Amino acid sequence: MAGLADSCSSAHDHSHPAVGVVWPQYVGNLGANRFFLPLFIFWITLGILHLILLRWVPGARWHGGLQVAGDVLMISLLVYSTGLQESYFISLYLLVIIVASICSLAESPS
Repeated sequence: MAGLADSCSSAHDHSHPAVGVVWPQYVGNLGANRFFLPLFIFWITLGILHLILLRWVPGARWHGGLQVAGDVLMISLLVYSTGLQESYFISLYLLVIIVASICSLAESPS
């Protein structure tokens, strides 16, 4: 979701997004899950690719929708691989919903 803030801003805004890191030993009950770290690295890679795409095609209006769709897919894989309803990451869906609504308000004509 690192690129989502950039996709909502104007094409001339050169702010740099912040990326947070969660180490697996600090998140409970992930030691047995071998898919967590590769999935997390793939998610960061998708965010970087989205930033490159944002710089390459700055005027496209579909950046926000593409980032939100990618984030929902990655959160779904993360929640599935870490225990479905018992997953600690299920609340990330709320974050995507909030950011998507902010993006849709920013892109709507006044």
